[in-house]
Amino acid sequence: MRRWITDKLAVQKYWNEIELENIQEENILKAARRTSKLDNATGEYLLQKSL
Repeated sequence: MRRWITDKLAVQKYWNEIELENIQEENILKAARRTSKLDNATGEYLLQKSL
């Protein structure tokens, strides 16, 4: 029984780490999208201003 509990905790820890990595990756992608939207908006603004 003890071995099974240890394995279950190890598996849970493993999945938590994977989930954490996925969350971090999503946050990086969201930040990148946000930044590129800002860059696009700034670029459009500068383009309109220069015309």
